Amino acid sequence: MGGECTVNYEHNRQIPYSSELRFIEGLSQVWKRTAEVFVPSAHLIIRFGTLPILVCNPTLLLGESLKKADYSWEVNRTTNAGHATHGKRQSEQFKQNNGNALNEINLHAILEQ
Repeated sequence: MGGECTVNYEHNRQIPYSSELRFIEGLSQVWKRTAEVFVPSAHLIIRFGTLPILVCNPTLLLGESLKKADYSWEVNRTTNAGHATHGKRQSEQFKQNNGNALNEINLHAILEQ
């Protein structure tokens, strides 16, 4: 009723996802704030896939975002976490075909001193 014709899903307090660069910048702010409250040698474990609107390499995207955080996050290990098929339950209930689930990774980083 009287509103815009389209819905703006971005919120000013969310990580922007309108482009890969903006998403990396937003994630880097998360890692920066995390490092500010962590003690040196703290471990950061991230499970990450990709967003359907930003089809990219999750390992490269996370690595770049950690570098841009201006803290010494050292990536210790990255492993394949498989597909997020369980995350498709709702779309399967409604019989939507959203294609195959995307691959996810686990990334382990350590905050250097």
